[in-house]
Amino acid sequence: MGLKIFHLLFIVVSILLSLGFAGWCFHEDSLAKNVTYFWLGVASSAIGLALMAYGAWFVRKSRNLID
Repeated sequence: MGLKIFHLLFIVVSILLSLGFAGWCFHEDSLAKNVTYFWLGVASSAIGLALMAYGAWFVRKSRNLID
């Protein structure tokens, strides 16, 4: 497995973990009504979106690289 593929895999796993954590935080917020869970969910969602943008940028930028 090349470095480019490993990097893409790492980005995808990071996105899934970030959005999964956001979902868990929003679920806990609905149960406990603790504002901390809400803001952690918002921050984790923003990180997930930023990782998606970075992943798209990396794919575009690395098209010309050799594996």
